[in-house]
Amino acid sequence: YKRRKVLNFDFACEKLELWSDLIENFNKDGLEEMITKTIEESDSLLTLKEHTYYHKVYNKIKTKEIAKQIGIQTPNWGLLTEHIPCSVSLPLILKPIDDGSSIDMAICHDDKELKQARLALHKSRASLLAESYIRGREITVGIINGNPLPVIEIIPPEDCSTYDFAAKYERDDTQYVVDPALPENHCVKNALELYSKLNINDIARVDFILNDQGPWLLEINTMPGFTDHSLIPMAAKQAGFSMPMLCSVLVEHALLRASLLNP
Repeated sequence: YKRRKVLNFDFACEKLELWSDLIENFNKDGLEEMITKTIEESDSLLTLKEHTYYHKVYNKIKTKEIAKQIGIQTPNWGLLTEHIPCSVSLPLILKPIDDGSSIDMAICHDDKELKQARLALHKSRASLLAESYIRGREITVGIINGNPLPVIEIIPPEDCSTYDFAAKYERDDTQYVVDPALPENHCVKNALELYSKLNINDIARVDFILNDQGPWLLEINTMPGFTDHSLIPMAAKQAGFSMPMLCSVLVEHALLRASLLNP
């Protein structure tokens, strides 16, 4: 790792970087949740989330269930295994229940596409989330320590149906508009309500589709990309935070929380 000095928190920030990478690279078969719990029980500093709510945040179905309970609109969904027929009407999108970066995602417009996608994805995924495919503008709301960052609109290339892995990491024609001109909406309000309901600490990114029916929650990510070109730092920069300042704010907040828990 490139050591990043952040005010007086050089060691703490290095440790947070290590934990974040460790967690992010063990996100299969429940290992990520287990590692998060182990780190918390070791009394080490940990940003991102409290373990008691972590499994609800990282599991897209549980997040959608909680969102629905508090009145936040989310696309219709269903759980799929190899032996469970799909109950969600076409068109729909298949995605992992507990993974990010738009990995193993497929948009299905007809039964043939659905059958082919399931055959391919079930080879590596015992369970899948089937979700109604909602068309609209892709909006993301970053939150730092309970405070919203400027909204970002993601505009995938014309030949991409959605913000998939290629649009995120392989294309250079994906557009990102910070503080876009939007109709009146509740994206920020809904993002903050979900952040609070899930008892999240420190950092989160909440993704929506916005159309004439309002915002549709897709997911909440408590391990968003954190490079100089990622969405959270991009929004933070618009709000006046450099990357070192952003890291400093997160570490200070974690240290304050630790001091209150262990005076």
